[in-house]
Order: sequence, then C-alpha cells, then structure tokens
Amino acid sequence: MFTWLTADTRERIPVDGSRPVYMIRPDKAEPRCEENYSGNGHFDGVDAFLWLGIKNVPASYKRFMSEPDLIAAGMSLECGVVYREVKTGKIWSLGTPDLPYLDVKIVERDFSEPCPELGNKSMEELVKVGEFDCVAVSSIYDVRYPLKFSFDANAVYEDLPASTICCI
Repeated sequence: MFTWLTADTRERIPVDGSRPVYMIRPDKAEPRCEENYSGNGHFDGVDAFLWLGIKNVPASYKRFMSEPDLIAAGMSLECGVVYREVKTGKIWSLGTPDLPYLDVKIVERDFSEPCPELGNKSMEELVKVGEFDCVAVSSIYDVRYPLKFSFDANAVYEDLPASTICCI
C-alpha cells in the first residue's frame, strides 16, 4: 500500500476513503479527484506511478517501454534506491534498473551476497564501511514532474513542492 503527504499541508492522505484527495497536475490540467483512496496508488482511475513514468521518462526510451515498464520506472523515481561509490561517484544498481537511461553499473546480486565486481564483497559490507552510499534515485535524476497531492481542488501544481511518499 502507498500513501503520500499532501504537497501543501504535509498531511497524510488517508487510505480509508474518509476524505477526497486531488492529484494535482501541471500546466493547469484539471486535478484528478479520488473520493475513496484505498492505498493502491490510483487516483480517479490514474495510476500515480504510471503518470510519473509517462511524465518523466525521456521520449526516446518511453516509446520502447510497456505500461508495466513505465509503472516500474515511476516507482523507481518515487522510491527507488541505487548505490554510489564514494571515491568515484559511479552509480551501481543491484539487479536490472527500471530506468534504462541512467548511467549505472548493474550487479545481479542481492544486497548481502558477495560479488566479483565488488572485490568479492557484498554491497551491504561496502555500505557499512562507507565505501558506498545508498541514495534515492530521485537524488541523481531530475524528476521534472513529481507527484503532488492536495485536499484543495484549487491547488496549483507549479506553486507546490513534491509530495512525500509514505509506504504503509
């Protein structure tokens, strides 16, 4: 389940449908009103993660991506993490990244599994000793159109900061 803090009042969006919430959109587009949010990431029939992928994935990549790919990309933009090598700044991903246009070194290993590309150490060990940092995907990729929610139907997208996701 997913919910967010509203962009303007920083209140948690309830997942019990007790209060209508608006997915605010850029360029004066009509906000999407969800009368009964249930925590599934859908607002008035719009998948928030799909919207995020559609709005932020470069067109040259988007045309080769399926709807599930765009949803996965949106989820990565909203709450995904990668690992940054402290000395070089090089970005590493454990498993296939959902954002193929990012310049990342892919390592097909679990966090705690030793990896030949990492000197037979695990990413867990390397983070623990400070050789790598865990960073949000959104901190290395400019999300031009972040998700913004409000309880106010008249809220203006361009006037608000991004909403913050809260995983339940």
